[in-house]
Amino acid sequence: MGTRLPLTSVVRNLPEMVPFVGPETFERRQGRALRVRLGANESVFGISPVAAEAMSVAAAKAWMYNDPEAYDLTEALAQA
Repeated sequence: MGTRLPLTSVVRNLPEMVPFVGPETFERRQGRALRVRLGANESVFGISPVAAEAMSVAAAKAWMYNDPEAYDLTEALAQA
C-alpha cells in the first residue's frame, strides 16, 4: 500500500480540501493558458446547434408534469 502513483506537479499540488479546481483557476494562478487534453465529455467545437435547439425545446416544456404511465414511450417501444 506504500506505492505512490506518478502524478504531475499540477495534480500533486491540488489542495486537499478542494474537490475540483477548474482550469480557469490554474490559468489565473500560473498567468498562462494551460495546455491540457480535453476529457471525453468535452469538445473543442462547442455545443452543437442541433443540441442547443433540442435543449431549448425541452426547457420550454420543463414546467409540465410527465405521464406517470409513460404511455407514448411504452407504445413506441412496443412497436419497435
